[in-house]
Amino acid sequence: MPDSAIEISYRTTIDVRREGFVGNLLRWLADHPIWGGLICGVAVVGIAAARQPGGVAAEPVTAGVISLAVIIVWMVLFFLMRGFFEAQSFAARKVLRQIKIDDDEAVWVQDDKPTRRVDTPRLRILTNPVPETIRDQEDTTKTAWPVWIVIDNPDDTDSDRLVFETREPAKRARSYTTVSSDVIENTDERLPRAIASPILQQFGAEP
Repeated sequence: MPDSAIEISYRTTIDVRREGFVGNLLRWLADHPIWGGLICGVAVVGIAAARQPGGVAAEPVTAGVISLAVIIVWMVLFFLMRGFFEAQSFAARKVLRQIKIDDDEAVWVQDDKPTRRVDTPRLRILTNPVPETIRDQEDTTKTAWPVWIVIDNPDDTDSDRLVFETREPAKRARSYTTVSSDVIENTDERLPRAIASPILQQFGAEP
């Protein structure tokens, strides 16, 4: 564990759910795009019919076919846009995050509120094996390689775990233990090396 406590602060942007009528409407449209398209299509057809009642009365069959086509187009359009509605139901917000590590605990803080905590933490740096083609390069210090900082408590399998992805020169990364797919899939955040460097500097020599 660290010779002295480590504290890292950085700003990042997160997506938060939009609240209120607009947010609820966008989420409903994302979950029910066919119904949303049907309602909007019927509304458009109704407005058009109200503005041109004589045309509808003169050619009711043609007007009905056109109206049906318009409604179907709206339903298909909303179905294709369901991902857009889902994305728009979130808004970007800037937050201040901190990673604090000492012998007793590791804490991940967001806007002064602890979100995750690991007691008596163990820290490991893991990576995928560096290919021989990179190992054979003359200067592997210039090749950035993904590594994962894992903070957990090996004596408590039910405790939280923190996983941060960053990058190290391949020359150093090739000495680290191999990372598992479970760690990669449960990465909490990707950190630029400049932010993760205080941890890497203290523990980078340890596989």
